[in-house]
Amino acid sequence: DLYGFIGLTKAPAYSTLNFEDHDLLRTVGRHVATHLKQAESDRLLSEAQQFSTYHRLAAFLMHDLNNLAAQLSLVVKNAEKHKDDPEFIDDTIATIANSVSRMNRLLGQLSNAAEPPVSSSFDLLAVINKAVERSKLRQPLARIVGDADDHVFVVANAERLCGVLEHLIRNAQDATSDDGDVTVEIESLENEVAVRIRDKGEGMTDQFISERLFRPFDSTKGSQSMGIGAYQAREYIRTIGGQIDVVSTPGVGTTFTIRLPADDQ
Repeated sequence: DLYGFIGLTKAPAYSTLNFEDHDLLRTVGRHVATHLKQAESDRLLSEAQQFSTYHRLAAFLMHDLNNLAAQLSLVVKNAEKHKDDPEFIDDTIATIANSVSRMNRLLGQLSNAAEPPVSSSFDLLAVINKAVERSKLRQPLARIVGDADDHVFVVANAERLCGVLEHLIRNAQDATSDDGDVTVEIESLENEVAVRIRDKGEGMTDQFISERLFRPFDSTKGSQSMGIGAYQAREYIRTIGGQIDVVSTPGVGTTFTIRLPADDQ
């Protein structure tokens, strides 16, 4: 492609261009063309990176919207059977209110995407109870075991951490039959706290855990999932100084353990 050309003015003294002049001009032209091509490649790479960031953001957005749609679809699915039950109506209103609140928070995060999420110190047990409450429309019902009065404080964004716990609880429910068992346990350790989410479901192989579980955009649920929930959960836990460990046996069950630094202050 022609990017430009170089024009030579008339020399002050008469001279002819010999082969050395032609070689020099050819070399200069190639150097200039190389720099121009590099600049063009840099521009295209920058655009590609911006599109990659946009697509990743869109995927995260679709994942959150998919969770909200699944939550509301369960309400619609059970409405015909339980529409005359006042308790179901109360739960439906609470679920819709929760979905509206989460969508508003999601829109707020998109409009302030450049601002990092605000972290604060809070009671971890309260967030666990909130995540369990949000997951109660699915079977089997998750239950908190151990010392229910074990109040431990951590520093994080409460809503983001609640989303992580809710995602892991829902995954445990999906992997377990309706008459199975899903439990959430909190344990205080030295300078940290551990939250264990156990299920007696299908389980996973070591190869699946190491190669696919936390790989973004890889899902075993087909078109029903974006395949980024586990990746998103692990990355956020890492940003607040924690880690996620997974132990699983096919046909026996799975345990996700989230370790977080305790806020001693």
